[in-house]
Amino acid sequence: MKIEYVEMSPDEFDSKISKYQKELEVLFGEGDKLEQVIKSNLENIIFTQRG
Repeated sequence: MKIEYVEMSPDEFDSKISKYQKELEVLFGEGDKLEQVIKSNLENIIFTQRG
């Protein structure tokens, strides 16, 4: 893996960090939704096996 260093202004840095934070918020939200779906599916499997 190669790390590339790029000169940027404080404003450019803040802009990139803000963009990454927004992307992470979206991904974490999707992760939360998927977690609920997985838990629900597991409960359905357990219920089906018992019934």
